[in-house]
Amino acid sequence: MRNKRVIITGATGFVGAALTGYLATKNIEVIAVSRQRKSGVHYVSSYLDCPPGDMVIHLGEESDRHKANNLGAEYEASAIETTAFLSDAFSGNIIYASSAVVYGDKNSEPNKEDDSVAATDIYSHIKLRNERVVTEHAGSVLRLSNLYGKGMATNNVLSDIISQLDKPGVVTVRDASPVRDFLFIDDLLAAILALVLEPTPGVFNVGSGQGCSIRQLAELLLELTGQADREIISVQPLDSHSVNTLDISKIQQSVGWRPAAAMNQNLSQLF
Repeated sequence: MRNKRVIITGATGFVGAALTGYLATKNIEVIAVSRQRKSGVHYVSSYLDCPPGDMVIHLGEESDRHKANNLGAEYEASAIETTAFLSDAFSGNIIYASSAVVYGDKNSEPNKEDDSVAATDIYSHIKLRNERVVTEHAGSVLRLSNLYGKGMATNNVLSDIISQLDKPGVVTVRDASPVRDFLFIDDLLAAILALVLEPTPGVFNVGSGQGCSIRQLAELLLELTGQADREIISVQPLDSHSVNTLDISKIQQSVGWRPAAAMNQNLSQLF
């Protein structure tokens, strides 16, 4: 029996590039697809022109929420059309990267997949519309928490803190109080592999299952680099508390996946 042929859209991005290499080490035939030209990657001007395969892992959307919102209605329509097309073209054999932002940030308890969700901007509206299309085709939706690892984007709070570690003085963050769920890239790759090997329809939270405040995150990084005595200051603190964490029991029970290591161990790999 031939190996499963897996198409990865957005293969030049942070997750896509890491996933392409990872699945290849698992003896899975991978076709890396991108709208950016890069050696070893199948270039398309539109993901409507993806090559055929047994399954598609759709990562090819704008991951920066601010940029997605600024792209406006034309981008929104295109993103929704693309996911609908891929869901049809691959007969529902699709894994779609959604986001935990659809839960908002007011639930003090870890969010479960059947908790209420809301589209508050273009980015979250795209995610929820596409989730619906994918689940209607019996595909898999991954509501991802905040990803980190080598090669991650520079426009996030973790990268911002790291950029200050080799400079003297206080460490500044916009607000140290928000609590978020942070997921190491290697753990996400393992979760996706589990769903490639054992396709399971539905919506799944994929995160660490643990909440970490921005202050705690900064403290962990300072401790790891021997700078625990440095002060952490919020420059634009919020009036209300902001929390977004994930309950990951569903994916644990469905495919046996769970994060492999604690956050401090994962953060140490960034240095």
